[in-house]
Amino acid sequence: NYAQLGRIALISLVIAPLLLADPSPDELKTKAEKGDPKAQEQLGLIRLKGGSPKEAQKWFVMAADHFKQGADSGDPEALFDRGKLLQKVAACSYNFDEGKMASENQEAAFCFIKGAYKGHALCQLFLANCYFFGQGVPQSDVEGMAWQLISTDSQKNPYMHESALDDQRRAELHIGAEKTALAKVRSAEIAKEIKASH
Repeated sequence: NYAQLGRIALISLVIAPLLLADPSPDELKTKAEKGDPKAQEQLGLIRLKGGSPKEAQKWFVMAADHFKQGADSGDPEALFDRGKLLQKVAACSYNFDEGKMASENQEAAFCFIKGAYKGHALCQLFLANCYFFGQGVPQSDVEGMAWQLISTDSQKNPYMHESALDDQRRAELHIGAEKTALAKVRSAEIAKEIKASH
């Protein structure tokens, strides 16, 4: 009954995009105004791409505030979401408020640190990048690589693990053998700290 399967496939190709379509800007704004953090983040990205960093920042702050209670209670997912959004707030501040940029990056790094010590692989990865680029924490290739190693070991999804290994290899080439060796020692220390904190 290939004809029936063909019709089902054709209908799926036509209907699925309609079901998965992005909401209209008006629908997105309505959802954002009602407190939907994903809609707030999307609206912030749209405003940022449209050249309105202050408007984008407003929506990113609203979305980040949504995750504050969960982050304050130590929920690793909320810590990650809040930290990621605070980095976006900081990026929006780049051209007009360096003090806000620094404080938002520090708060984002703090969220990633808390989540990283709870074993959240993406917090660990984002914390590694904070150290590599000196965003919210002192710049340190060794500390960044140590967290990169921890994050790679924490990946449960085989595809993500392979991707993390690729990132790790690139970072090793960038920082060199001496710093990589120091980072391996530091990552073992961090792993013990994480285990002791559970």
